[in-house]
Amino acid sequence: MGRKAKYTFEQKLKAVLDYQSGKKSAVDIAFELDMGKNGDDRIREWSNLYKANGQEALKPKERNSSYSKEFKDMVVQDYVQNGLSPYELATKYNIPSKTVIDQWIKRYNNHIEQRDYCPHPEVYMAERKKTTKEERMETSIMIAIIKKQPQNMAAAIPRSIHGYANMKARGQMA
Repeated sequence: MGRKAKYTFEQKLKAVLDYQSGKKSAVDIAFELDMGKNGDDRIREWSNLYKANGQEALKPKERNSSYSKEFKDMVVQDYVQNGLSPYELATKYNIPSKTVIDQWIKRYNNHIEQRDYCPHPEVYMAERKKTTKEERMETSIMIAIIKKQPQNMAAAIPRSIHGYANMKARGQMA
């Protein structure tokens, strides 16, 4: 099962044709599609992609695109050497959004090497702290107490089991 696109091919095509024919402005179309604050930029991106690559550029993809390290480097070098904007690069290389290119440029400017796409990134799990059943019960009791306290009182209640244990040892807690 593929991913669900936010806007259908038909909506995109109608938006582009209305925009290019001058029937409606990008702002009006974005408002009609409830696209939010930068929706007009998205309409212009669709229009540029349509001009350069035809209807295929507007068709929904079943999954996110993946790009090789070499391709990313080539696009960034085109930006550096030829002064093309991220919008122009997105159109030239049929990349659906300029924000992907912005990320590549940011990595380049921060001297961070581009990476190949890896569908299975390594997952690093922190070692769990070993706790006794009693400690877990005390923690859950403290959480229940904190949730029942008014907002101004919550700050006075210790936030960790160590604070609770210290207060208990000093005879401040029952």
